[in-house]
Amino acid sequence: MPTKLLFLGDSNFCRMLRTIQRRQSKRTSNGKYFLDLAVGGQTILKLLRRAKCIPKTCSPWFCGDIVERHIVIMIGTNDILHKTSPSQLKSQYSHLFRFLLSLNPKGIQICTIPPCKNFESVNEINHYIRRFCAEKQINCTDIEAIVNRNMMEGDGIHLNEQGLEAVWNAVATNYNNILNPLHNLIISKTDH
Repeated sequence: MPTKLLFLGDSNFCRMLRTIQRRQSKRTSNGKYFLDLAVGGQTILKLLRRAKCIPKTCSPWFCGDIVERHIVIMIGTNDILHKTSPSQLKSQYSHLFRFLLSLNPKGIQICTIPPCKNFESVNEINHYIRRFCAEKQINCTDIEAIVNRNMMEGDGIHLNEQGLEAVWNAVATNYNNILNPLHNLIISKTDH
């Protein structure tokens, strides 16, 4: 996959990049691991604050031209664990997504969050994400649809290696479909 992808999220994306892509993570000043803008323990509001630094400076979090990047987002697990209300989450997602769209990146792919603790909130939030993506014609990778509880660590929060691989494959497939929609259409027609 091209290095033009920029991952925004929490520890699940950071772990995916370390485990599947074998990328070296870094540590924040308070000891959290990060890669791109995927940071352990990150919430939607923390991600929004970090993302707002992108156009202003070349920070330790990210350096490069956002216009040349395809953004992949999966965030919200920590917010649900902190018992942020669904209405607050929807408002925070809306601010984050609208801000990122205002940066005019090459593309955006928003992922639903995996099934974790507090399952009812996850369903409601993922429904909101799917609806937002459909309304704004943004690519949505439905992680909830491909990840099951067997792909989660015992803590019910983090993806295990099988889950990380499933997420990577879904993101890569969606990204390749964005790049080559005609190629994928031709392949699917010849498969029948």
